[in-house]
Amino acid sequence: MAAALDTISGETVRDAAGHTVAVDELLRCVVQAWSEVLRNDEVRGPAAEGFEKVRASIADALRRGRAAGAVPAAVDPDRGARVVMGLLHGFLLQRVAFGLTDTTGFADDLRAGLIL
Repeated sequence: MAAALDTISGETVRDAAGHTVAVDELLRCVVQAWSEVLRNDEVRGPAAEGFEKVRASIADALRRGRAAGAVPAAVDPDRGARVVMGLLHGFLLQRVAFGLTDTTGFADDLRAGLIL
């Protein structure tokens, strides 16, 4: 969670092509792309592949955390990954739609209230 939030806490990021892009602009494009996923099968396929890669990466991190004793054994890594993604997507949407940019506070509250 912290690594993902760190990525969007700055003013700019580098996109896949290596260009510097304003985080706010990139996140607005992400939200617009999500709406396109709902109506365009050509967009949905690659988006689903990307979603699955990220979900699998988070699940693997949760598995490693469980093995190290940092994640409770009761947490199913695959379902936990979906929970983590849901929290990140929810924060991203709040940031884009309502200007809620306190990534540090969000991360602190997650640590205080959640065990993930």
